[in-house]
Amino acid sequence: MSKAAGEQVVDRDGSTSERQSSPELKSTHVSPTLLHELEKDLDEANRQLEEHAKNVAVDGSSDVESWVSRVNRVQADLEQSKVTARTIVQQAEAHAALGTCVTDASQKIELLEKELVFNTSLEAALQELQFVYKRLGKAKELVVNEQTVSATDVLKDVRRHLDNLQPSYPSNTIHALQSRASVISGDIVDSAQRHVLGCFKITTEPPTINTSLTSTKQGESDLPNSIETLQQLGALDKPIAAIRRSLDTEFFQPWCRSSPQNPVYRIKQSDGKLWVDLDSNRASVIDILNDIGILVKFISAHLPQLVCQRLSKSLMPQFIEHFETTQLNPNVPVETEQLKRFDELLVAVRGLSQNLAEQSWEGHTQLDAWVQNAPKVWLARQREHALDTIRHSLLDHLGERKEAETRKFQSSGQEEESGTAKKPTTEEPWDTEWNDESRAGDSKAHEKNEDDDSSAWETGDEQTNDFGRSNALDATEMNDQDAAWGWEDDKRSTETDNATRQGSSIGRPSNQGNAQEEYLLEKYTVTGVPEALLRLSIAIYNQATTMVDNGAAESAVGAAIPALSNLPALAMALYRAMAVTAYDKIENGKLLLYNDALWLVDHIGALANGSHKEGRNLNLKTPVIKKLEQEAAAFERFAEMAHGAELESQRTVLRDLLDGAQGFSNCTTSPFSDECDDAVSMTVDRLRIVHGQWQPVLSRSALLESMGSLLSTVVSKYIMDIEDLADIGEDESKRLLSYCKSFSSINNLFLEQQPGSSELRDVTPVYCRNWLKLQYLGEILDGSLADIKYLWKEGELSMEFDADEVSDLIRALFADSDHRRKAIADIVRR
Repeated sequence: MSKAAGEQVVDRDGSTSERQSSPELKSTHVSPTLLHELEKDLDEANRQLEEHAKNVAVDGSSDVESWVSRVNRVQADLEQSKVTARTIVQQAEAHAALGTCVTDASQKIELLEKELVFNTSLEAALQELQFVYKRLGKAKELVVNEQTVSATDVLKDVRRHLDNLQPSYPSNTIHALQSRASVISGDIVDSAQRHVLGCFKITTEPPTINTSLTSTKQGESDLPNSIETLQQLGALDKPIAAIRRSLDTEFFQPWCRSSPQNPVYRIKQSDGKLWVDLDSNRASVIDILNDIGILVKFISAHLPQLVCQRLSKSLMPQFIEHFETTQLNPNVPVETEQLKRFDELLVAVRGLSQNLAEQSWEGHTQLDAWVQNAPKVWLARQREHALDTIRHSLLDHLGERKEAETRKFQSSGQEEESGTAKKPTTEEPWDTEWNDESRAGDSKAHEKNEDDDSSAWETGDEQTNDFGRSNALDATEMNDQDAAWGWEDDKRSTETDNATRQGSSIGRPSNQGNAQEEYLLEKYTVTGVPEALLRLSIAIYNQATTMVDNGAAESAVGAAIPALSNLPALAMALYRAMAVTAYDKIENGKLLLYNDALWLVDHIGALANGSHKEGRNLNLKTPVIKKLEQEAAAFERFAEMAHGAELESQRTVLRDLLDGAQGFSNCTTSPFSDECDDAVSMTVDRLRIVHGQWQPVLSRSALLESMGSLLSTVVSKYIMDIEDLADIGEDESKRLLSYCKSFSSINNLFLEQQPGSSELRDVTPVYCRNWLKLQYLGEILDGSLADIKYLWKEGELSMEFDADEVSDLIRALFADSDHRRKAIADIVRR
């Protein structure tokens, strides 16, 4: 058998190693002989190995024995350790059992301790409850025996014990005991309140306070004890409220509502009793002040200070405020002759204030403040009186009608004829919407008036008063009333074109030369309101002058005297504010307002320049005169606004009536022709109706100016409608001419008698700015081309119409032809 890799050889030390055979050996053929030899060699080697092993065993026998010995000892130790471990385990198991027994014992001990504590606390609580129960019984017994002070002390002790028991021992028993304590406390309160109210008893018919039982005890308690008991139990407010209601109802309220139907009488007092003497005379405000002091002293003498303080705190502030409104302020005099009585009133108020302060009652600071503000209070009373007078005047005198006179300026002179007339200034039609801002002169005048009216209300700390003294009080705290009421939005100009048209071939008045100034006396209608306003203003100025002359400046109201001069302006502003609404309720209200305002302008102006017969002795200072001038300017603007508003209202009606003709485009076609006829006739009738309504109210000149303004509106609209027509036939021309004649018939309203002559003169062109334009329109509608050219070149047609207007009318009236084109060219070239 061959070996592939090698063979293992046993070394001398018994280890084996692999011996590699050579390549030659691997390839050598092994014979049986060789195998036999090899076998012998192996046997020999085995024998040697055994011998070697024996030798080795003999050499290491001692080591083996020691090792075996150690092994045995280790084994014995292991056995001993096992025994010890088993012993430890047994001991541990025994210790755990002992621990369980200890825990059980500890828990039992803790439980026993808790039970001991509970039993101890329960015993203490039961003892406390038993104590509280007995004390409550004692308190109840004391209440029954009317020993409220002792009962209160016992109850306080009981509540302290119950408060200690509540956190640690909440139960129904505690609630029951608390409920019983509350019942006993209520009994104590009722008993003490009955005692207090019995000692201070207030009855009616007549109102009486009886304190004769004040010293009476209730059991062991007197009045101070009962009040102290109620204070401790927090129940003192109820009897104080009852006393306050009775005092307020029987005494204080009647002092605030004195009237002829419910007069206030004086009070009287005797020992322990105070009552209203219904047999006494009627009490004045000074008597009431004295009686209030008597009542306060009486209450303070019979009630403890604690009650009086609470009573005054809840009663007096409200009463003093009401008393000032209902008694003190209305008794501030208006007339100068009554200032002495006002001084007496101030003395009485000071006396009551001092009395309240001495008794430590509330309300004395309010009275002191009223006395210190006496000048303001007096001035407020004057202001209230002035404004109330204006309100009553608007109610009482608005229905009165009086005839007033005014001097109207006009220019007159010797008439002279002139072949040539100057072309008048072109003005905007009167029926515009009044929003043209191109009138610089009117705008500047308006701005100036605005500034003047605003300055009438400027006041300041350093402003000099109307009597040469510094204003201590400012009575003009209002702004411009005209602007405040929005009248600026309704402002309408009422200027009238009074330029005399001269040299007309159809009735234009001739030029006037050698002009002279003269005044005409005209009459118009006013109400009784402006006279009352002026009379009030003069009375206020007289009062201020008299007070300064009589030395009233040193009196209690002296500081307010300078501010009196502001009251007339305030009254006039209120009049303007209320008049707009008040006058609308009467017939021709706006025109009467216009007349009243103009009447005031004349009289206020006369008052300012010293020519008024009732104001000559006023000796007005410069500031007053300036304010009067400002008020006159304000009333002048106010009159213009009222007049302009009425005119605009009538203009609207007239425009609506003319709108019924629908521009006169079908004035010859039925049924539109009937509508045109009705529109013209109703417009003319409306003008006459308005004239009839206004004639008894306005002055002659104002009537003519107003009717001229309305007529100008009608004429302007009619002319504008005609100029808008593109084609006017012969029949339409005749119909339109008839309408011109209808409008022209209104001139009989403008007939005026010449001064010093019975001759009547037609002044329609003076007051109706476009009246001559209407007449020329009639000439155009009725004339030929030659007539129109003549009026344009030789007449004064060019003064009323411009070239474009005449050209458009010619195109509408005449058919297209060489004559028409030539006529238009001649008119345009001029």
